[in-house]
Amino acid sequence: MSGTSLRLLPARAIHAPACAHVVRLAMPVHQHGRWDAARLARRIRSQNSAVVLALAGHHLAGVAVLDLLTDAAQIGLLTVHPEYRRLGIGSALLQWLENTASTAGLFTMQLKLEASNGAGRAFCFAHGYRERGRLPAYYADGTAAVRLLRDLREATWLTDRGQPRRRPIGPVRPRHEARSGRHQHQRAHRVRTQDGAQHRNHSP
Repeated sequence: MSGTSLRLLPARAIHAPACAHVVRLAMPVHQHGRWDAARLARRIRSQNSAVVLALAGHHLAGVAVLDLLTDAAQIGLLTVHPEYRRLGIGSALLQWLENTASTAGLFTMQLKLEASNGAGRAFCFAHGYRERGRLPAYYADGTAAVRLLRDLREATWLTDRGQPRRRPIGPVRPRHEARSGRHQHQRAHRVRTQDGAQHRNHSP
C-alpha cells in the first residue's frame, strides 16, 4: 500500500474528544485525566495555548499542546498514536511548536517528562533539549519527572547553510498497514477539520 502525506493543522474544540482518545491510547493511565476532552477543549480555546493535530491522510496520528508563558514556551503535550510512531511525526509536531514559540517571540522551550520515559528523553536529547533538574513525585501516582529545556537561538540545530534543520516528511504508513491488513477490533472515528473534510482516528 502506498504511503500517505502528513498534514499539521490547528485544532478546534470539536477535535478535543478525538485528541483525548489518542492520549488514552498512547500515554500511561495516570496521564489520562490531565488530558481529557474537557481540558483539551479549554486549551484549544485559550489565547495562551496552541494545539496542533497531525493528520496522516484521513487519520489522526498525533497531537501536541504548547503553552505560551511570560518568558518561555512550555510543551504541555506531544504524543503520537501507537500505530504511527517512528515515522517522523513527533519531529514534525515538535518543529511546529518551536516555530510557533519563536513567532511569538519566545525562544526558551521547556517541558516536563516522566523520568522513566527513556524513549521520550532520547527523542528530546536528539532535538537539542537538555535536562535541567528532577522533580520527585511530580505526578499523581508518585512518578518523578525531569525538566528539559532548549534555547531556540542556539546554533546546534542548524544545517551547514545556517538554516533550521528540518526532517523531511514523506509518505507515512501506520504500522498496521505495514503488516497484513488492519486489526479487526479497530474502527474509525471521524474528525472534521476546518476545511470541512472528514478525517478519522482509529479507536478500539
